[in-house]
Amino acid sequence: MTQQLSTRLGDVCTFRKGKKPSITFDEQVAGSQPYLLIESFDGTRENFTNDLSCVLCSEDDTLIVCDGARSGLTSFGHRGYVGSTIAALVPDKGKIFPGFLYHFVNSRYEFLNKSVHGAAVPHIERQLLLGLRFHLPPLTEQERIVRILNEAEEMKRLRAQANNRTTDFIPALFDEMFGDPVKNEKRWTLKSVGELLTLCEYGTSEKADDDSTGIPMLRMGNVSVTGELILNDLKYIKLNESDKKKYLLQKGDILFNRTNSRELVGKTGMWDGRFDAVAASYFIRLRFDEQLESPLHFTVFMNLALMKQRLMSMARGAVGQANINAKELQSIMVPVPPIELQNEFAARVEEIRILELDQFVGEQKVESLFQSLLHRAFEGEL
Repeated sequence: MTQQLSTRLGDVCTFRKGKKPSITFDEQVAGSQPYLLIESFDGTRENFTNDLSCVLCSEDDTLIVCDGARSGLTSFGHRGYVGSTIAALVPDKGKIFPGFLYHFVNSRYEFLNKSVHGAAVPHIERQLLLGLRFHLPPLTEQERIVRILNEAEEMKRLRAQANNRTTDFIPALFDEMFGDPVKNEKRWTLKSVGELLTLCEYGTSEKADDDSTGIPMLRMGNVSVTGELILNDLKYIKLNESDKKKYLLQKGDILFNRTNSRELVGKTGMWDGRFDAVAASYFIRLRFDEQLESPLHFTVFMNLALMKQRLMSMARGAVGQANINAKELQSIMVPVPPIELQNEFAARVEEIRILELDQFVGEQKVESLFQSLLHRAFEGEL
């Protein structure tokens, strides 16, 4: 049974808002300490200051972002001077175990992030933060709960690490089987994209809407920057039989994003045929002669880092609206290994994607377990 949430956050910690220093350094100098910014939370940036008027925190303090779009984000285990958009919550160690304080505040991220005030620079009101209530068990019990939560958090980290490694498998497999497509050490036959196609057409320019009785239309946001399909936000279109025949995607059709920002133009996905759909005019639709080129081989090729760079250099137009047209796309030269080897590669990629799906399900289970543990911990049920 849930116990009464009798403890206010402000009763067990002190709120100390950071400040901007008079000087910062990119490297540590004598007498300086780290100046902690949001980027310090994951180690992507290091700054230092020796401004003694700044607010110093210890490894036992919980840091929380109080200003800006990432308000409510927390971190723990840092020592240094607190940045101006961040506050240190200093635990009263006679009442609360430092890790228990961190996990509690971290568990309230969604609430705090949605409760910000201010139009120009959103911020968390101190009274709101310090007024949060929770169940506070004895210190020895807090320490036990923190051990459980730390173990669950480590499970999350290892699961995410495993997922990242799996994502790297496919380009690594491509390199192993086909080599560097620029150097082409294996001397594969070079053909232009146009020589490998049976179809190259733009998608439909008809306007789509939210009427789900129509046919789903894939738009720019439905293909990720790495080529995955994202199908949780669809629009729909009504087509007559003639246009259906012309525009309906077939399994294995390639979707090439011909117009976008310079960083995103050329993102390439493969339609998997899971339902009837059409592509918007932002896409060029390619269909390959599968006796010559595997669609999956081409999709992975186009999503290699070196091809991303090449597409950026090919794109014409302004930074916000770059373009690669059908003629330019068809001129790209592709190393074409024997189709049997391409098909073997495609089969192994499918095996990797099944593994990725299993890992995704496992990740969701770990996240669900972690959230359940957090809820129970601060409701007095763990």
